[in-house]
Amino acid sequence: MRPDTVLVVLPERAGLPEAGPLAADLARALADSRPVRVETTATKEIGLPILQLLVAAHREAAGQGTRLEVTVAAGSALARSLDAHAMTAAGLRIEAGLWTGLSTSGAAA
Repeated sequence: MRPDTVLVVLPERAGLPEAGPLAADLARALADSRPVRVETTATKEIGLPILQLLVAAHREAAGQGTRLEVTVAAGSALARSLDAHAMTAAGLRIEAGLWTGLSTSGAAA
Protein backbone atom coordinates (compact mmCIF):
# COMPACT_ATOMS: atom_id res chain seq x y z
CA MET A 1 0.00 0.00 0.00
CA ARG A 2 1.32 3.42 -0.95
CA PRO A 3 1.95 5.82 1.96
CA ASP A 4 -0.55 8.35 0.56
CA THR A 5 -3.40 5.81 0.39
CA VAL A 6 -6.67 6.70 2.14
CA LEU A 7 -7.72 3.78 4.36
CA VAL A 8 -11.35 2.83 5.00
CA VAL A 9 -11.82 -0.02 7.50
CA LEU A 10 -14.98 -2.12 7.52
CA PRO A 11 -16.39 -2.96 10.96
CA GLU A 12 -16.69 -6.52 12.26
CA ARG A 13 -20.32 -6.63 11.07
CA ALA A 14 -21.03 -4.81 7.83
CA GLY A 15 -24.67 -4.94 6.81
CA LEU A 16 -27.59 -2.63 6.16
CA PRO A 17 -27.18 -0.61 9.41
CA GLU A 18 -23.57 0.16 8.48
CA ALA A 19 -24.32 1.01 4.82
CA GLY A 20 -25.03 4.71 5.40
CA PRO A 21 -21.86 5.45 7.36
CA LEU A 22 -19.79 3.38 4.92
CA ALA A 23 -21.28 5.25 1.94
CA ALA A 24 -20.28 8.54 3.58
CA ASP A 25 -16.76 7.25 4.35
CA LEU A 26 -16.30 6.05 0.77
CA ALA A 27 -17.61 9.33 -0.67
CA ARG A 28 -15.13 11.30 1.49
CA ALA A 29 -12.28 8.99 0.54
CA LEU A 30 -13.07 9.15 -3.17
CA ALA A 31 -13.42 12.95 -3.07
CA ASP A 32 -9.64 13.01 -2.59
CA SER A 33 -7.47 12.18 -5.59
CA ARG A 34 -5.36 9.74 -3.59
CA PRO A 35 -5.67 5.93 -3.90
CA VAL A 36 -8.20 4.29 -1.56
CA ARG A 37 -8.00 0.92 0.19
CA VAL A 38 -10.93 -0.74 1.93
CA GLU A 39 -9.61 -3.07 4.62
CA THR A 40 -11.86 -6.06 5.34
CA THR A 41 -9.51 -8.32 7.30
CA ALA A 42 -11.29 -7.95 10.67
CA THR A 43 -14.78 -8.15 9.14
CA LYS A 44 -16.67 -11.31 10.10
CA GLU A 45 -19.96 -10.66 8.27
CA ILE A 46 -20.66 -8.70 5.08
CA GLY A 47 -24.16 -8.23 3.68
CA LEU A 48 -25.40 -7.58 0.17
CA PRO A 49 -25.91 -3.81 0.74
CA ILE A 50 -22.18 -3.48 1.46
CA LEU A 51 -21.28 -5.47 -1.66
CA GLN A 52 -23.49 -3.13 -3.68
CA LEU A 53 -21.74 -0.11 -2.14
CA LEU A 54 -18.33 -1.55 -2.99
CA VAL A 55 -19.37 -2.15 -6.61
CA ALA A 56 -20.71 1.42 -6.82
CA ALA A 57 -17.49 2.74 -5.27
CA HIS A 58 -15.44 0.86 -7.88
CA ARG A 59 -17.54 2.41 -10.65
CA GLU A 60 -17.09 5.88 -9.14
CA ALA A 61 -13.34 5.38 -8.71
CA ALA A 62 -12.96 4.17 -12.30
CA GLY A 63 -14.88 7.19 -13.56
CA GLN A 64 -12.54 9.50 -11.64
CA GLY A 65 -9.37 7.64 -12.54
CA THR A 66 -8.78 6.86 -8.85
CA ARG A 67 -7.33 3.55 -7.69
CA LEU A 68 -9.63 1.66 -5.32
CA GLU A 69 -8.65 -1.67 -3.84
CA VAL A 70 -10.54 -3.87 -1.42
CA THR A 71 -8.79 -6.62 0.54
CA VAL A 72 -10.23 -10.06 -0.25
CA ALA A 73 -8.29 -12.76 1.57
CA ALA A 74 -9.08 -16.34 0.59
CA GLY A 75 -11.80 -17.71 2.88
CA SER A 76 -12.54 -14.27 4.33
CA ALA A 77 -16.04 -12.96 5.05
CA LEU A 78 -15.86 -10.85 1.90
CA ALA A 79 -14.77 -13.80 -0.26
CA ARG A 80 -17.59 -15.93 1.16
CA SER A 81 -20.16 -13.18 0.65
CA LEU A 82 -19.04 -12.55 -2.94
CA ASP A 83 -19.37 -16.28 -3.63
CA ALA A 84 -22.76 -16.52 -1.90
CA HIS A 85 -24.13 -13.73 -4.09
CA ALA A 86 -22.51 -15.13 -7.28
CA MET A 87 -20.43 -11.99 -7.68
CA THR A 88 -17.02 -13.60 -8.15
CA ALA A 89 -18.09 -14.71 -11.64
CA ALA A 90 -19.66 -11.32 -12.45
CA GLY A 91 -16.64 -9.46 -13.72
CA LEU A 92 -14.77 -8.47 -10.57
CA ARG A 93 -11.01 -8.10 -10.94
CA ILE A 94 -9.48 -9.85 -7.93
CA GLU A 95 -5.76 -10.59 -7.95
CA ALA A 96 -3.33 -11.34 -5.15
CA GLY A 97 -6.01 -10.80 -2.50
CA LEU A 98 -7.10 -7.39 -3.79
CA TRP A 99 -10.32 -6.48 -5.60
CA THR A 100 -9.10 -3.71 -7.87
CA GLY A 101 -11.95 -3.10 -10.26
CA LEU A 102 -14.75 -4.28 -12.48
CA SER A 103 -14.34 -5.89 -15.85
CA THR A 104 -16.05 -3.97 -18.64
CA SER A 105 -17.25 -7.27 -20.11
CA GLY A 106 -18.62 -8.71 -16.83
CA ALA A 107 -22.19 -8.47 -15.55
CA ALA A 108 -21.10 -6.30 -12.61
CA ALA A 109 -19.61 -3.61 -14.82
